[in-house]
This record gives sequence, structure tokens and C-alpha cells, in this order.
Amino acid sequence: MAMILIVDDSSIMRRSLREILEESGHEVVAEAQDCEEALELYRSHRVDLVTMDIQMPGKSGIEAVRMIKEFDSQARIMMISSVEQRNLIYEAIKFGAKHYIVKPFTREKVNEVIKSILPESLVSVPTSSAKETSRQASKDPDADKAANNSKSKTAYEKIVDPQAIGLPFDVSMESGKIIFTLYKYVTEQTLPYLAGCLQGLLHIYNAKYVIVLEKVSVSQDAALLPIIDFIRIERNRRGTIAVVAEDNNQYIVLKSKLNTEVYKSVKEISWY
Repeated sequence: MAMILIVDDSSIMRRSLREILEESGHEVVAEAQDCEEALELYRSHRVDLVTMDIQMPGKSGIEAVRMIKEFDSQARIMMISSVEQRNLIYEAIKFGAKHYIVKPFTREKVNEVIKSILPESLVSVPTSSAKETSRQASKDPDADKAANNSKSKTAYEKIVDPQAIGLPFDVSMESGKIIFTLYKYVTEQTLPYLAGCLQGLLHIYNAKYVIVLEKVSVSQDAALLPIIDFIRIERNRRGTIAVVAEDNNQYIVLKSKLNTEVYKSVKEISWY
């Protein structure tokens, strides 16, 4: 098991990485959103591996690599980049990064790269006691059946009808465009579904997105964060995306954060 520090300004990417790493048996000891926080957390924690986004606000991931390597020349750092940022990866490697993965990444790819970076002693493997338990269970039909049932329950999250749980958004296709509409308040219970849906949409390439925020849909920063993360990630990989905010205050906030492709009405979008 490795102790891992995640560095990424996107809460969606941090959440996705954390899930993959923890399911693979590693421990995420801390998360940082920028270069300075990354260095501070690295200094105060035992860290076996750093996952580093290459593009962040302020100082870049490349600068963070340089600073961490100056503090600890033995630091192991895995870069995370968009496809068009591969040229920057080589610069990060010059400063001491060990390897990289490209967004959107898969669980298999993350584990493959981590395995190539970490020493064998830190790669998660079944313990001898776990193996013994497994052997005993295989001798007991009831225990074996229980183990199989447990595996089936943890293989994936149960798929449910969105209408059955009252999700505050829906996704539709109109004239070749993906329309994501947020039409109700986002609660603490529905926020993970919102982030999960946006994460899934990142696996669709060469799409045109329109994010529509109806007047009653967003009243808290927590709901806006994954939406802004999604838009920035899609922009970083040169995607086509616009956001429509019907509420004037929301429009002002999004305009200040995103600058372009923010509208008050779908009719204002030139390519719609």
C-alpha cells in the first residue's frame, strides 16, 4: 500500500483519482489544489507518490515538480495531462517526474503506471492472512457463496432510474448537441450524482455541450464547483461548450470565472 498525495485544481478529477487509488488498496493522505499547497502537504506528510496535474492556476504542475524535487530528490511524481499537453510532459520529466497518464484515464491505466513507478513492496497485494481466509472460504460452500455475493455488490454502484430518486438534472440530445439541464436545487444527497454524471460525460469526445442552469437550480457554491470543473476540463481538451445562466447573479459569477461562452439565453449561442 502506498501513501499518495493528489494535486489537481479540479474536484472532479481528485474525486475520480481518489476512488481508483483507494479501490486499488492505496491510501490518499492529502489533496492539494495548487503548487504551494502541494509542497506544504508534501513536507508535512509521509508520501510515497504524488499525482500531479500539469496545468493549475498560478504556478503550473511543472513548477510544483521542481519545488518538490528540490525538497526531496527521491520524490516519485506521476504527471496527469490532457492530450494536447504532452509536449509539457517532457519538461516535467526533465525536472524529475517519473511517468504520466492522459485524461480521461482508466482505472487499468492508472494502476499500470503506478506499478511501474513504485517499488514492489508498495504495490498493493493480498496479505498472507487474506489468502488463508480465501482458501478457507473456498472449502465452505456457504462462505464461498457469501464471498461471491459480496463481490457482486461491490463490483459497481447500483444503476437506478433518475426519476425514482429525483435527480435535479437531465441530459438530452438536440441536433447533435448534448444538453445538460440543471432545473432543481442540488442537495447534499444528489451532489455525488451530479459530479458522477459530468465525469461520465468526459468520456464522450468531439461533442458539443450546452449547460443550462435554470433560475431555481443553483444557490450554493458546492453545486457550481463540479460544473465549472467540467467546463474547464472540456475547454482544456479543446471541446465546444457553452453555459446558459438564467439567473443574473449566477450569470455574473460564471462570467467572472469562465470569461467566454457564458450566456443568458440559448438563443445567444452562435453555433447552437
